[in-house]
Amino acid sequence: MNDSLINFKNNRSAERLRKGLQEDSEFGSLVTSLISVDRDEKALNLSLIKNRGAYEFEYISNKDKVKGEFETIAQIHISRMAINDRADKACFYMSYYCGRLCGFGIIVYVSKIDDTWKIVKEDELWVS
Repeated sequence: MNDSLINFKNNRSAERLRKGLQEDSEFGSLVTSLISVDRDEKALNLSLIKNRGAYEFEYISNKDKVKGEFETIAQIHISRMAINDRADKACFYMSYYCGRLCGFGIIVYVSKIDDTWKIVKEDELWVS
């Protein structure tokens, strides 16, 4: 199922990121790991996402099955996380598509602070 946890290595933005990567940054080795490791795509368990606001989440493959029953506002793709050995820093790729000429792709950097994962930085890779 190619729905939610994508393989970032297969993304065209990976090469752009690889060229501009600052290896001396604290997250540099994690981004390198994110790009260089082959991982199978896997479906994200949507029931684990509690803070949804007014939105309903559906797998992309379900969209065709229930065509006309709901309107797709956007698609979100998330890669698996690359986590450091101390399990206190991580990064992942996320893309958001809101139409043919609408969307963006970013690398999200997170740190574990007081036992809670917090976003500390984002690098924009592309925008449409």
